[in-house]
Amino acid sequence: MCWKIEEEKTRRREIMALVKAMDELKLKEGLIITEDKEGQENINGKSVTYKPLWKWLVR
Repeated sequence: MCWKIEEEKTRRREIMALVKAMDELKLKEGLIITEDKEGQENINGKSVTYKPLWKWLVR
């Protein structure tokens, strides 16, 4: 979970950690829970989804 993902340093740190875990676990999709950012991006052939906490809680 990353509350404020807008700062580039924070975004890079969270993505690098998630992608490393995805590599080790052989996953193609990952999730970062945020305060309010929503979206998706592809990084090194892996799909990273950003989802606001409230949406993740009511899924």
